[in-house]
Amino acid sequence: MKGDTIEVIKGGVVLGTATLNGTTAAAGKVSVTLTTALTEGNTNALTAKHSDAAGNAISSSALAVTLDTIAPDAPIAKLSASSDTGVASDNRTNQTSVTLDVASLEAGRVATYSLNSGAAQTYSGSSFNLTGLSANTTHTVVVNQTDMAGNLSASSSYTFTVDTLAPSLLSSAGLNSTQLQTFWNAQLQSDGVTVKLLFNEAMDPSHMAGVIDK
Repeated sequence: MKGDTIEVIKGGVVLGTATLNGTTAAAGKVSVTLTTALTEGNTNALTAKHSDAAGNAISSSALAVTLDTIAPDAPIAKLSASSDTGVASDNRTNQTSVTLDVASLEAGRVATYSLNSGAAQTYSGSSFNLTGLSANTTHTVVVNQTDMAGNLSASSSYTFTVDTLAPSLLSSAGLNSTQLQTFWNAQLQSDGVTVKLLFNEAMDPSHMAGVIDK
């Protein structure tokens, strides 16, 4: 009733007090401002004590409250193994529909991504799919997360290239050529001269075996 006091208590220590007025007494609820801070990162067991003018009091059961003001780590995205074609971990793929795996996600978070500066999209789980990507184009994805307490992480970006064009041989030259930029040593010819090949892009060495036979 009007004039009664409500105390919020932790471990026997009063953290805040409010006095009921006509409005709050009629509503049956009141806001209490804590004058002593809760402990960061720990579970704070809080009880409410209601006392009247005659000294009669009743206490609530404990409410567990965790204070979390620390932003979560920025998540990290990369092409999944099933989408990372060719050379592993080179951030290139020949697929226009891919899956990106995301690490460093907290439990209970709200996770978002944006593609090429587009609108933010939410996703569940630890991966998301991108479809209809433009071929022979570099794409950038930005990811972040908001934890259960509402703290927003920093954003991180991941850039990968969709490459659907087959490489082409531009030229070949002898050992002393100074014009070669990207090349692999082929097998030695019978005269002992090393032949070098110039392609228009980086090649997967595992695919070059046996390109030239002795």
